[in-house]
Amino acid sequence: MGQAVTVEIVIRVITLLAAAVAVAAAWSARAAVLRLRTHRERSPVSALNCPSPDCNAQRRTGQYLCWDCWDALPAPTRRALSIRDDLATARVQILHRELAAGVPPQEIRIDL
Repeated sequence: MGQAVTVEIVIRVITLLAAAVAVAAAWSARAAVLRLRTHRERSPVSALNCPSPDCNAQRRTGQYLCWDCWDALPAPTRRALSIRDDLATARVQILHRELAAGVPPQEIRIDL
């Protein structure tokens, strides 16, 4: 009888582990879906594409723009975007609005 209980316990543990793996897989798939964003034409675009409409380059995690677009920004704008404070989100939103409006990166001014 002791051996039958042990087998039953092992089966329950394996079942619980399988359920935990399924939950973990679903959670990681959710994160992958959240990384996809919708662009103007409602086609899924990776969050790692440069937000400039004229640029098809990739950007790294943590960057607002690809290297070429970042280098094209005026120095005061780059400095303003590099500041981490309460207005950082507002500055990034201004950057994205300007890019969506078709303003070239060379002409974007952020004075917050």
